[in-house]
Amino acid sequence: MKRNVRKHFQKGDRDANESEITAVLKAANEPYSLLPTGFGADIIGKSNPMYWIEVKTATGKLTEVEKALKWDCEQRGIEYYILRTGEETAAMLALRTARAELNRASPMPEREG
Repeated sequence: MKRNVRKHFQKGDRDANESEITAVLKAANEPYSLLPTGFGADIIGKSNPMYWIEVKTATGKLTEVEKALKWDCEQRGIEYYILRTGEETAAMLALRTARAELNRASPMPEREG
């Protein structure tokens, strides 16, 4: 199922809980940028590997644009997080840190040849 996410989208408002999520990112010194509304995600995380964050309220659902970007990310192996609280944001950062530490501890074997 191929979805085109490169067209103009209806713009919405910023989520009220975005400041809670960005506060956790700032406290963790996590580099990020806010994206324009209607883009398909609210925040792009700039640490390696880069990732997308869609901020949602407790009852918020993904728009068609957000679903399309999430699908595209999944197809390409890019992380796309849907976060509703500061606690979820802290858990996401902890997961990313654990993955990075695991990758450093288990480097890919050298190729022969």
